[in-house]
Amino acid sequence: MQHEELLEKIFAKPIGGCKAIRYIARGASALVFEAQYDGQRIALKVFDPDFLNDNDSQEQIERINRQLLLCDLSHPHLINIREGGQCKDTGFYFLSMDFLDAPSLDKVIAEIPADRISDIIRQVASAAFFLEGHKLVHRDIKPANISLSDDFQTATLLDLGVVRPVGLSELTDTPTERPFVGTKRYSPPEFLTRKEDDSLDSWRAITFYQLGAVLFDMITRRPLFAGITPKDRLTEHILLKTPSIDCTDDIPESLKQLTQFALIKDPEVRLAMVTWSSFGITESVRPSLTELRSRISTLRPAASNKLSPPSSALPGSAVSLHRHWCKQLVVHLKSQCVDNTLGLPPHMIDIYDEQSPGHVDIKLTLFASKEHGTPANCELFIRSELKDAAAGLVTIAIAAHGPSHMAATSVESAKWNTVYRGSQSDEAIEPIICGICEFFVHALASVSANGDMGVSTIHWATVTRV
Repeated sequence: MQHEELLEKIFAKPIGGCKAIRYIARGASALVFEAQYDGQRIALKVFDPDFLNDNDSQEQIERINRQLLLCDLSHPHLINIREGGQCKDTGFYFLSMDFLDAPSLDKVIAEIPADRISDIIRQVASAAFFLEGHKLVHRDIKPANISLSDDFQTATLLDLGVVRPVGLSELTDTPTERPFVGTKRYSPPEFLTRKEDDSLDSWRAITFYQLGAVLFDMITRRPLFAGITPKDRLTEHILLKTPSIDCTDDIPESLKQLTQFALIKDPEVRLAMVTWSSFGITESVRPSLTELRSRISTLRPAASNKLSPPSSALPGSAVSLHRHWCKQLVVHLKSQCVDNTLGLPPHMIDIYDEQSPGHVDIKLTLFASKEHGTPANCELFIRSELKDAAAGLVTIAIAAHGPSHMAATSVESAKWNTVYRGSQSDEAIEPIICGICEFFVHALASVSANGDMGVSTIHWATVTRV
C-alpha cells in the first residue's frame, strides 16, 4: 500500500476509538499520529499492514501484545501505553499512548545543561529498573528513544516495540536463528553477536551498556562512535575499540568514570563495576559480592566472545602490580591502626591468601577490647579482585565475623559487602580505609545483636548498607 493511500485510510475513520488529527512520523514498522480519544490528546501508533505481512505477521503481533502487558503498569519516566490490539472496524493493529509534546534526546543533545545530565540518566535508568522489576527488558535504549521536556527536567523512555520478558528466549529466537533486535551503535558486543545468556543479569549488563552509551552522548555532545561507517567498521569498533571520553571540565569525574565502566566490553567486568546504585537507583536489597560473583558465573557459558583475558591468563605485570597495591593498602591499614586513627581494637593483619592471579584476600584479626566495645576476638576479611588488567580496575569487598579463636576460617559462607569499585590508585586507599572503618562499626553491631560473642558459634555480620 502506498504511503499516501495508507494515510488516507488512517485519517478516514477512528482506530480503536482514536481519531488521528496530525501525522507525525513513520518508522520501520508503523506510523505515529497525534490523535484525540474521548476529548484527550494522545499519541496513536498504527502498524503498516504491509510490514506485518512481510515480516512474519504472527511474530509482529506477538510484539504488539507484549507491549500491551504494560497497560496496567505506570512509571513517571516510562511512556504510558493505554490500549491497543486490532481495531475491529478498520482491521489496523494499533497502540495508543500518552502524548508527549517534547523532542527526543538526540535532537537536543548539544543543549542539555551539564548539571542536568546526572538526573536525566537517573530517570531513564529508573524506567529500565522498573521494567526489570517486572522481568522485562527494553533492549533498545538510545537517545532517539528518550523524550526530554523543554526545560530538561523530565526524561521519558519511549518505544517499547522490542520489549520482551526475561527467560523466554523462544519468543524471539529459534534453535537455529537468533536475530539481532535493537540499534547496533548502542548495543554491547555480546548483544550484537547474540552471545548473551537469557538471564536477568545478562540483560542487566546489556541495559547498563546502553545507559552508558546514552550517557556518553550527553557528556561528549556527540553519538557514540560518531562518523564510523560503513556498517562493518562500526561492528569492528563496537567489538574492539574503546571510545575516547572527551568532554568539558564541567562534567563531574564520577560521570566520566560511570561512562567508562558502563561501556566496558566484557559483560562480566561491566557487571562487577556497575550496579543500579551507580545510576542513583536504590535497590531494596543490596547484593553482596558473593551474590554478584554467582550472578556473573551465569554469564560464563555465553562469554566466548570475551575480549579481556580470563584471570588465569592475566599478564604477570598486572598481577604483580595488583598485589603490590594490596600490600600498600595493608601498610596504610597497619599505620592507621597503630596510631589508633580508625578506632579499631588491637589487631593482627596480613595478606593471607591469593586464590588466583588478580585475587587477593586480607585478614584483619581484632582482639577483644573493652575500650573499643569488642567482647571477643573477631575478624575482618578484605577481598580485592582485579577486574580489568588493562585499565587497572578493582573491586574491594569486606566481610566480618565473630568470635574468632585464631583458627583457620572458611570464607565461603561470608556475607560480602562491596565498598569500592574503581582504579587501584594511591588516591583510592584513603576512601577504602574509611569504608572499612564504617563497615566495622556496622558489623560490630550486627555480630553483637546475633548472639554472645564469647561463645564458639561464628556469626557472620549482616551489613545492608555501608
